[in-house]
Amino acid sequence: MEWSDIIRRAGFTPPFFNHNGGLEFHHLSLKDTLSLTRAMQKNQKHLEAFLPMFHRQETKNVAHVQRWIRSMLEEAYPAQHFVFTYQNKLCGFASTLPISENPREVQLRYMVFEGFTGQGLATRIATTLELYAFNVWGYDRIFIEMDSHNRASMRVAQKLDYEFQGTREYEITGTQGTGFWYSYVKERPRAPSAQLSQDSICDPC
Repeated sequence: MEWSDIIRRAGFTPPFFNHNGGLEFHHLSLKDTLSLTRAMQKNQKHLEAFLPMFHRQETKNVAHVQRWIRSMLEEAYPAQHFVFTYQNKLCGFASTLPISENPREVQLRYMVFEGFTGQGLATRIATTLELYAFNVWGYDRIFIEMDSHNRASMRVAQKLDYEFQGTREYEITGTQGTGFWYSYVKERPRAPSAQLSQDSICDPC
């Protein structure tokens, strides 16, 4: 089976990336400002331990979030940002960020909001973007980084057969301390898996 057939059978329909099973995502736009502001305010404590931006005030009102979204929309392609909904409720956010040193490599970033964790959504988000990265956008290597305390993201990377690459230290915003990012990497498969199906894409972790 060709990758194009796998993607089509899985229900992927660009540009809105509709995903069967209640999970859908679309490209970030200014129309998402209000819903993202509410989600960021509600998830402040949940997210700030892992994402430095959530330690700042810029995510606490509509004007600041709108400015943050606009700055991302102004980034040159192929950087892409997506908003995810599950059963018509905002559940997460993700980005694919090319690595400047090598245009054939990309970094995948994602977050799932509180109330939607533990349902396998992070695995489904990462799997969907991985399929696009390898088979639509043409990347050869994907990197996923997470804070060393973020065990859930580590389990997602390990479940999807990413290999541990190493660690790097970072300064924790607003403190005198430092933390560590763990880095995982996955190479483009040599051939499509005959076992990859809608069920495997949507299987919760």
